[in-house]
Amino acid sequence: MKFLNSNKTLCLSPHPDDAEYSISATVEKCSDTIFEIVCLSNSGKNDKSGAYDRKQECVDYWKGYTNVNVRFADTEYIQDKSFEKWVEYLEQYVSSSKCDTLLVPTAIDSHNDHQYINSLANPALRVSNCSLIEYRTPSTLDGWEPNYFVDVQSLLDKKATQLIKAFVSQRHRIYFQPEHIKAFHTNFQCIKKGMPFTEQFKIIKLYS
Repeated sequence: MKFLNSNKTLCLSPHPDDAEYSISATVEKCSDTIFEIVCLSNSGKNDKSGAYDRKQECVDYWKGYTNVNVRFADTEYIQDKSFEKWVEYLEQYVSSSKCDTLLVPTAIDSHNDHQYINSLANPALRVSNCSLIEYRTPSTLDGWEPNYFVDVQSLLDKKATQLIKAFVSQRHRIYFQPEHIKAFHTNFQCIKKGMPFTEQFKIIKLYS
């Protein structure tokens, strides 16, 4: 199965654990698509988990996935690059990676770093026919409306176990409790349609 008929999808993860928490069951399900996960920072500036190697947590999470490449930007924090430098970096990365789809966190989001990375997408794709898709994160706000849902019921228990095992630095956070991981994957309209657990996306631009 492919993700929206994509051969190679580039996912921008503002921090370690964003992509893993938000899309990893889709990545496993869509094994005919290559996913390149690019983590853009070591952590958020206010994150107090500095005693842990959060990049290594990412690497550990994706071990065993044959369709995933993990990359890291050379920045400690998102704020270490100017807007113009980030656009230049991403524009070059999109071109060199030969991806056909770009995944970014939502614009309607309570985390400023997520909003910021989302705002880079259109400038970075200004001359590219790369599809643009938003993915839901734990900090996505209720006003955001997904229009693409991936059924992950059969993979959710495995995903929850992997998240808690790999991201030791985040175990104290409420959204890393097993019941809250499950709650994140629910959508009432999907439940009515027989899909109790989904990962959620919004198609912004789709080229084929």
